[in-house]
Amino acid sequence: MTGRLHLRNVGFIVLPDSREPFAHLPAGQRGMIGLPVLIAMQASRWDQTGRCEFGPDARANGPGLRNLLFDGVTPIVQASVDGKSLTFSLDTGATDTDLNEGFANALPDLVKAGQKESRAITGYGGSNTYDSVVMGPVVFRVGSMDVTLKSPHVFPHHSLGIFDGNLGDDILNQAKSVTLDFSTMELRLEQGTQ
Repeated sequence: MTGRLHLRNVGFIVLPDSREPFAHLPAGQRGMIGLPVLIAMQASRWDQTGRCEFGPDARANGPGLRNLLFDGVTPIVQASVDGKSLTFSLDTGATDTDLNEGFANALPDLVKAGQKESRAITGYGGSNTYDSVVMGPVVFRVGSMDVTLKSPHVFPHHSLGIFDGNLGDDILNQAKSVTLDFSTMELRLEQGTQ
């Protein structure tokens, strides 16, 4: 980890190791950095090797797409599927990308081709099961990179948020590196080897 940053008066929530969503993760991989810390860093970049940078050295190089914005305190990223522009809450702590009613309304043919099933959503608040549709491969364009989810779930009759979905690590982890730059309001994914 590199960077020059000193934070004071940072609040922490400490949860037991037995509590979701970390209960099944190995020791040393449990925990998350909250949004106030990420904003204070201004920019952060991490890659597949585990290297993490923050501050001015982590800023995106070259012209940006400004695909990031805030709705209140929620970071929102603009992405597209089949040429349709969609908005996703950005959740770097979510294992999976979940798609909401707005996605189902924007791309009904993709949803119709899927199979109905129940899906558990687990977070630090607990776990709930919802009716969903699991789809075949879906290509998401995030910034200038195409990312494929092999079997994403959409919740067509129950929105888990007001946006078209919640973008999680299954998309972010496909990039060679991820830059989250609040100074330029950009989420940049750089092409990986996968």
